Amino acid sequence: MKKIFSIMAFIVTGTLISSCLKDDIVLDPSKSNNVIEFANPSDIVSPATAPFYQYLKTYSVNLTEVDYPLVVSFSGADVAPVDINVVVGVGPASVLTQYNTNTGRNLVTFPTPGYTITNPNVTIKKGERTATVIVKVRPPQLSFTSNFAVPFTISSASSGIVSGNFGTIIVAFSPRNRFDGVYRYQTSAITSLVPNRDSETELSTLGQNNCSITPGLLDTYSNVVEYTVAPVTNAITVVCPSLGVQTPQDVRSVYNPTTRVLQVFWKQGNGGRTFEETFTYLRDRN
Repeated sequence: MKKIFSIMAFIVTGTLISSCLKDDIVLDPSKSNNVIEFANPSDIVSPATAPFYQYLKTYSVNLTEVDYPLVVSFSGADVAPVDINVVVGVGPASVLTQYNTNTGRNLVTFPTPGYTITNPNVTIKKGERTATVIVKVRPPQLSFTSNFAVPFTISSASSGIVSGNFGTIIVAFSPRNRFDGVYRYQTSAITSLVPNRDSETELSTLGQNNCSITPGLLDTYSNVVEYTVAPVTNAITVVCPSLGVQTPQDVRSVYNPTTRVLQVFWKQGNGGRTFEETFTYLRDRN
């Protein structure tokens, strides 16, 4: 796994701070109680202040049906002392309502023809730590015009404590857009921080016309960078919440639909850093 760091804007010391996900937190497990919770099923996309953790999973609409695994974990220092029967279900609509109110987003309930929980009752065996619930997802039911999501919840557990933070999570499901894929990623000699980079990276769907680089800024840092391609002109605009983007944005930034190349030029909001990036499509993501 890549070790990624975050560049914090306007800090002249250049301190690098890593992104904070639950499985990156360094704790002494011997001093913590085990809890029953969902393991991270994919990337967390919710703001830090959100009342629930949101995840995003995208699929090609050419797939008829796919398995989405939800891992239920007995997390902490110990393995399960007994068999723990866990029931996973769909949380109330109020979960999405509360999330939308807090974040300003507009998630709507994914209709049940689009997915099925095949085994809502699972058992974390004595001496083990996890059990897996399989959700059958039907990508042809997905839509760019509706932000479909499901609030999954641990309804009950025969033993132990259900996590207050990860006992209910939101998973948004989306079709993949035309930019989603694995790319050869190159930066110019004058690009700040990581000049002359040449690597493989991914662009992941955010909506019908926008995507984000994984893991983040310059395929090196965790800072979120989003690229939006105008449907008619193929002009590209950039959003980087942590650094800001100087406006007006560079008109040279454009997507070539024939070669599937994104050429991007932008500067940090205060003009302090210059970024010149080229994304050349290689293949679909897994």
